[in-house]
Amino acid sequence: MHVKRKRIVLIIDDEESVLQLFDAILSKEEYTALTANNGKDGLSLVESKRPDLVILDLKMRDINGIEVLREIQRIDENIEVIIITGYGAMRTARTAMRLGA
Repeated sequence: MHVKRKRIVLIIDDEESVLQLFDAILSKEEYTALTANNGKDGLSLVESKRPDLVILDLKMRDINGIEVLREIQRIDENIEVIIITGYGAMRTARTAMRLGA
């Protein structure tokens, strides 16, 4: 019998309310939700847990989301990344999309 593993989603955001919201939604949908409140901790979880998907805030206090995205791609180019932000700019969106987000 084949046991299907839960898909792992990592949310990296420096806003606690955003982390709690995504965690609640994803847990109800039977995903394994991991959270990190800064880019450094998020990258550590990417290294150790190899999530299927990362939901990544663009503007964080410690590391810019684009830099985190570049590092995720270096670690494992097969990890899907969705960028979220409250501070959108077309140039930044194009950069993120060129990097695979």
